[in-house]
Amino acid sequence: MANSDNVLRGGLTAKHIDLAELLAVTDFTPSTAEVRAVDLANGEDLYPTPAAQFQLTRIRRGVEINAPGPGALLCVEGELTVERGSARETLRRGEALFIRAAGGPLRVGGTGLAFRAAVPS
Repeated sequence: MANSDNVLRGGLTAKHIDLAELLAVTDFTPSTAEVRAVDLANGEDLYPTPAAQFQLTRIRRGVEINAPGPGALLCVEGELTVERGSARETLRRGEALFIRAAGGPLRVGGTGLAFRAAVPS
């Protein structure tokens, strides 16, 4: 979710909760999600979002990607090694890594699958 002051809270917070208004503006009609991934040549699949300040990609193993940062990498399957410069991290399913701004490309190897949330480059 992008930055916004337009938030209706329905619980789980000490902040103002307006359950009646939340229910009044919520549409509970079932629908099918339309997920479209755009295949990028470098091993990342881009999932378009309506927010200009947010980008979500799926990263396949054995790739080198340009990741100017900042961002986060979440391993959702298997195990991955992530290298940037001389730094090397191992991520297992459920583990995440913060990607700082600048620092060169990321090299991702291993047997896993990850998603990267970032500011578009």
